[in-house]
Amino acid sequence: MKALLRECATFTFSALGLPQRIHRRGYANCVSIIMYHGVVASEPDVPDWCFLQRERFTSQMDYLARHFDVLPLGEAVARLSEDRVRQPTAVITFDDGFQNNHDVAFPVLKRLGLPFTIYLTTGLVDTPHTVWFCAILDAIGNTTLSSFQWRGECLDVGSARARMRASVHLQQALKSLPHAQLLTEVDHIRKRLGCEAGVAAQPWSPFRMLDTKSIRDLSDSGLVEFGAHTHTHAILSRLPPAQREQEITCSIREVERLTGRACRHFAYPNGGRHDYDGASVALLKALRMTSAVTTLPGPNAPGTDPFALRRYGVGAWTSMSRFKTMIHHALHRAA
Repeated sequence: MKALLRECATFTFSALGLPQRIHRRGYANCVSIIMYHGVVASEPDVPDWCFLQRERFTSQMDYLARHFDVLPLGEAVARLSEDRVRQPTAVITFDDGFQNNHDVAFPVLKRLGLPFTIYLTTGLVDTPHTVWFCAILDAIGNTTLSSFQWRGECLDVGSARARMRASVHLQQALKSLPHAQLLTEVDHIRKRLGCEAGVAAQPWSPFRMLDTKSIRDLSDSGLVEFGAHTHTHAILSRLPPAQREQEITCSIREVERLTGRACRHFAYPNGGRHDYDGASVALLKALRMTSAVTTLPGPNAPGTDPFALRRYGVGAWTSMSRFKTMIHHALHRAA
């Protein structure tokens, strides 16, 4: 009931045009960076916030094209550093590097001429493997079990709603583990659910990752900048120093090899306040990166640390009214 009331209030707030007024009066010199993951033609077997349907994405992009100056990330960062933002300005980003960024999202963005950035998990490019949370979604979606045991808990997977709840619960629990242990637990969960330890995402799967041909196609379009997102999607603060350095340096090097262009942008996996540290930032600066993005919401103003840029996360259940309220910084104002 509370969620419904909040959504009704957001709808009314948006319908009155208040987010746009707040933006013009209080945030005219700020940049909205928007974070997506996957855009899909049809919903996965287990719905997940990270996989937004094409129709909703299209409506959001149409709105951006009408109401914002949508810039490449590098240009937006430069304008911020020089305090040259004077109108509603947005940057579109995608984390992880799903094949559907090319197959589903790109045609929408190309039609509108909107630039965007994709942060690649480079170790998954040109492989049938996928990001660990998608391996969980795949197993829950394909299991024939109605429940299973994990760490002393009995998790219900007997209905669509139960599968979605189990997925959310497992993802949150696994994120707290060191990366090597996380991957071991993912394989363990898949076996418990009657699936093979390693997932092979078919070419038509929403979990399939980008291949080199698609990356080159996107890069050659002139609309896409590529950034690094580590090599294996490891949360940096969960890694020992040597492995953390390898994840960062290897991913940057691979982005440059795959695109034939310099890599200057980075996205912290998970991207919360405690998911990276000063040592990671220092290494990024030493490697001549110009920006790094978090998943912390909020406006980016002149003076915002370019290695702690904020982003508004948009997913499968983000309504159009909430989308407008976020990207115009109205929710930030209300907080």
